Amino acid sequence: MRIFTFMRPLYIRDMNFALDYAKENRRIIMERFSAAFQSVYEAAEFGQQVNIHL
Repeated sequence: MRIFTFMRPLYIRDMNFALDYAKENRRIIMERFSAAFQSVYEAAEFGQQVNIHL
């Protein structure tokens, strides 16, 4: 357990980076999907996005 205790701050840092990266990736995907969908269905409207990955 000593190694885990020593490495824990790096693990937390890396995990937070991965979570932030994934969040930004989901945002970009939704932005592109919305644009593509509206290019076909011009009347489409999107409500508030829900983030379940808090």
